[in-house]
Amino acid sequence: SVQIFGFHDWSLLLPEALAGLGSVLLVYYLVRRTWGELAGLLAAAAMTIMPVAIATNRSNIVDSVLVFVMLLGAWAIIRATETGQLRWLALAMFFAGLGFNVKMLEAYLAVPAFFALYFLGANRRWRTKVWHLALAGVVLLVVSLSWATAVDLTPASQRPYVGSSDDNSEYNLIFGYNGLNRLLSGNWSFLGLHGRGFGPGGRGSANPTRSAVSRGGFGQGENGAVGPLRLLNTQLGGQASWLLALALIALLAAAWRYRPTLPLGRAHQSLLFWGVWLLSCAGFFSVAGFFHAYYLVMMTPPIAALSGIGLATMWTDYAGRGWRGWLLPFALFAVALTQRRILRPYPTWNRWLSPAILTAVLGAALVLLIARLIRLAPSSRVCRALGATGVRAGLLASVFGIIALGFAPTTWAMETTWHGGGGMTPVAGPSARVGFGGGRGGFSLPSSDTFDIPGFPGGGLAGGFGQTADPLTLAYLVNNQGTTKFLVAVPNAMSASAIILETGKPVMALGGFTGSDPILTVADLQRLINNGTVRYFMLSGGFGRGVTPSFNRGGTTPEFRTPNDRFGDFGAGRSGRPFDGFAGAAGTFADPSTTPEHGGTPPAVAGSSFDITAWVTANCQAVSSATIDGSNSATNNGASNRGGTDLYDCRHIATARVP
Repeated sequence: SVQIFGFHDWSLLLPEALAGLGSVLLVYYLVRRTWGELAGLLAAAAMTIMPVAIATNRSNIVDSVLVFVMLLGAWAIIRATETGQLRWLALAMFFAGLGFNVKMLEAYLAVPAFFALYFLGANRRWRTKVWHLALAGVVLLVVSLSWATAVDLTPASQRPYVGSSDDNSEYNLIFGYNGLNRLLSGNWSFLGLHGRGFGPGGRGSANPTRSAVSRGGFGQGENGAVGPLRLLNTQLGGQASWLLALALIALLAAAWRYRPTLPLGRAHQSLLFWGVWLLSCAGFFSVAGFFHAYYLVMMTPPIAALSGIGLATMWTDYAGRGWRGWLLPFALFAVALTQRRILRPYPTWNRWLSPAILTAVLGAALVLLIARLIRLAPSSRVCRALGATGVRAGLLASVFGIIALGFAPTTWAMETTWHGGGGMTPVAGPSARVGFGGGRGGFSLPSSDTFDIPGFPGGGLAGGFGQTADPLTLAYLVNNQGTTKFLVAVPNAMSASAIILETGKPVMALGGFTGSDPILTVADLQRLINNGTVRYFMLSGGFGRGVTPSFNRGGTTPEFRTPNDRFGDFGAGRSGRPFDGFAGAAGTFADPSTTPEHGGTPPAVAGSSFDITAWVTANCQAVSSATIDGSNSATNNGASNRGGTDLYDCRHIATARVP
């Protein structure tokens, strides 16, 4: 997209927007070909108003592309099941493997549905299906791991550092931080278990000195407590669960309508596929310790598909005389109550939206019940006349009730569109939130659960990431870059991204994504300075010399420290519990027993951003405000402090001064 249209923010967003549109069309096609036009249109409408899908479609997060690729795989696996041909099965696994390369193991949440559909639906001998699936598994693994294998086979000196990994390995990233750590870092107290982190920074990790973010510390704050009703909680409910109850009721209603036989017919194939996809996602997100709320976009295709299938099926049943005809009014009211539960933590919205939904849906359900009672009454001239009217009234009530169920998700989606849902971690819904990533969106908590951190604009975590310099500072850097390759070096990629978009110039991220990756040593940095690769350093506005986020022992309450006040209580979050981890080395965490207050010594982190920033501040020249804008009011001991940044010039550093 950038090569075609040039480097613009909209050219970075265009692929996600197109992927979102393509996903709606694919959901419509896949549902319509089995269940008819009405079901396809209802499914497409549900997919269109999914708030979390709107948020991801409007950001440069790749999850929209992941959903589109997996829906292409869904089309291929459905064709494979209908024809029993191995080539279609291989194509489906190719798309699933491609999805893995888009977002790693998140793609595999849909893979159980692929295997289950072919195994139970294809009209082939069982032995043939087994070896077909075995070959398909090989294709899946080869495509999935091709890029990771190529990276790990490349010498470390010839490739970038693998961010968030313990040992600079893609496989470690896949199965550690992006794998078991996501699942096992939660608190499973509802089962009597307490999960421990695995991978970078977790308690089972070989390297405990990892960033707080790598430890999954934001997991419970962003996702809520682990449990069977987690998808309806304050943090996650408004993202994709507005129609979750409808999808589950629809799955049961449509499944009971037909008697399954093996191999499954097309109707049961469709129900099996969407149902397994939904249940595998719901199961993972209900128990996983650490994931971002926008990952729930993986649930939107099965929720939308089952909602469309269920509504169309329940309307057909309503027009008949069997007991399933009573499901439609029951389903409408049950979904309205579920939406009321999701809205409850949002007083402003709940005050008017819940009564509107409940009144409209309850009225529609009552009309449906009365119309059905009249239609099923003993035959007479009056009943026949009323019965014809009842059918029309039931149709209108159904339409009105279905529209009413779309009030809340549409409102959440429109709020996301109006006020933005992007940022580092896009989130849908009301914008009165604490942002993690700066500005709107990002890691967020409802306004009733916010906490204030001194020195952070807007309170909470806003401004801790992605903060950048003012236009005068950027203009100074552009005018003085000369032949240096990088415009400036900053602590992390989040700080770098805004400067890149603003100037179009290369910016170095010293510590990778969050600033905690040991990408460079001080000696490496000295060589880069000497050969003209980098000259200027902007050392705050993220993890680094500025405020450093870390967590208490439970990993759920953000604690903030500066290198000059490592163990003071600089904003202990809402819990007020004392800090029990070492955060002096920026972006690192260690067991409490190694901290000075427990009789130990702070751990040394080779190549950490704190090592680098400490060396730069000690050896490079601070650029004064007067130098930048001609004023006489220098701040922060002569260093520029605009926008929360400290700018240093390392052009005159000599090799002999390297410690």
